[in-house]
Amino acid sequence: MYVSFAYGIDGLLGHMKKLSQSIGAALLFPVAATATYFSNPAEPALQTDGLLKSPPSWYCLRVGYMSDHLYRQRYNEEFHIEGTSNPSSYAKLITDAGTLTLNFKNWLDINMLLGSAQMLIDRDIYTKRQLAWGIGAKWLIYHNETFFVGLDVKYFESNQKPVYLVSTDYAYNIVSSFKMNYSEQQAALGVAYRTRMICPYLYVSYLYSKIDPNPCIVFVQMPTYDGIGQSYSTSVTDRRRWGMAFGATVIGGTKGSVTLESRFFNQNAINVSGEVRF
Repeated sequence: MYVSFAYGIDGLLGHMKKLSQSIGAALLFPVAATATYFSNPAEPALQTDGLLKSPPSWYCLRVGYMSDHLYRQRYNEEFHIEGTSNPSSYAKLITDAGTLTLNFKNWLDINMLLGSAQMLIDRDIYTKRQLAWGIGAKWLIYHNETFFVGLDVKYFESNQKPVYLVSTDYAYNIVSSFKMNYSEQQAALGVAYRTRMICPYLYVSYLYSKIDPNPCIVFVQMPTYDGIGQSYSTSVTDRRRWGMAFGATVIGGTKGSVTLESRFFNQNAINVSGEVRF
């Protein structure tokens, strides 16, 4: 990563060089750890009746809410620049969103997610809550009364806007337009076993996420000197692609459900979600 700075006081160049390296390391990983959850692979067939009484049909709607707390995810540079280091970055993110699911014949779910997300990276980069959205599908490959096998695929996106950076115990306000364009694709194969009211499940997952800084150069206000700092950042991708998730769904009769899920290895997160069928 190439880093350059401009300052109003020439006599402090040595101190500024050290400071620029610190800020540059933070900007090297402008990563939104935004993540989508999987929920139960048996979900298309868990709730067979709705709140509104109606004749059986080939489709139905489910409305829900989810809260996702991603407490750790690591990233690497997409392209290594010669002469620069490749430090680790740990990201945290909180996402809250409403969900809408269109179900076909208790075999296929089409999912839509719309909400907001806010992230923290290494206690160096802070963002405001920004729009987050996603789409996906869940298909039951096989099921009987108690055993289920399902395939889940999802796409998620959120363009995060940092408020300020922190380095050497100082806050650096961003004075230029700068966003972190995040996109994520996930696929998972899961199995579930249903008892009367509880349905535990397990997934093997594959995740690919990428962050593109836009633009690549960001300007920050120096907190103790009359000057502007400039840094160049590069795109990053997730370090680990394969992971797993497990959880359980509590079924409220045939009309609603609540699911608790945890994800590991490619990302570490906890998710709580609930749905009502119409």
